Amino acid sequence: MSEDPLPPEDQPPSGEDLLGLAPSPFAHPEWALNMMLVAAIPFLLLGLFAHPVWLLLGGPFIAVLVIWLTVRVVQWRRPPPPAVDADERSDV
Repeated sequence: MSEDPLPPEDQPPSGEDLLGLAPSPFAHPEWALNMMLVAAIPFLLLGLFAHPVWLLLGGPFIAVLVIWLTVRVVQWRRPPPPAVDADERSDV
């Protein structure tokens, strides 16, 4: 004899349920990165040409700019993934 499945309220949550329940604590609006990148430019220019204290004040903005540029360069230098034909896939 097979057991009857548990009612939905008594079943343990699936992995998708566990991942989708809580919003990310690091969620930012779409414009937040753009704002950081745009604000980094004046801080960097003022720090290099006016007074070095601007490098200290704009440090978080400049750090985001450096990380963003590093990621873009790594993505640009990485070769594209090879195209896989559907006939050659083993999981189909």
